[in-house]
Amino acid sequence: REGEQQSEFFIQAAMAGLHSHTTHFAATDWKQLLKLYDGLLEIKPSPLVFINSVIPYSKVYGAEAALGLLDHASADDALQRYAGYYAIKAYLLGQAGQVPEAVALYRKAAALTENETEQVYLQRQAASLGHKKSTAG
Repeated sequence: REGEQQSEFFIQAAMAGLHSHTTHFAATDWKQLLKLYDGLLEIKPSPLVFINSVIPYSKVYGAEAALGLLDHASADDALQRYAGYYAIKAYLLGQAGQVPEAVALYRKAAALTENETEQVYLQRQAASLGHKKSTAG
């Protein structure tokens, strides 16, 4: 309700509910999800919450704007060691047509993660973008 402080768990539950009612990625209510992330960042500011907010931000304001947002946070040492930072930046660079940079960052993200499934996924993303570039050019 208006004027009531929302808890971290309330916001996370609202996010889960929003995702559970979405039939596919493109149908996500990105504006609402971004509002929820903004609320969560007010309650619990953290690099992980910030990184997770960047995709909804990009869907509302565009990849270039989201890249600018990431650039402002790039000095954070915790983010520099986090594979997710590079994976999201790679995704956004790919969306913005900056394919060579995106491929390089997908590879960097793969090298940073210790999770084998994530490594395979990130390497496939890099290979897929690299293939699209070579067939388009």
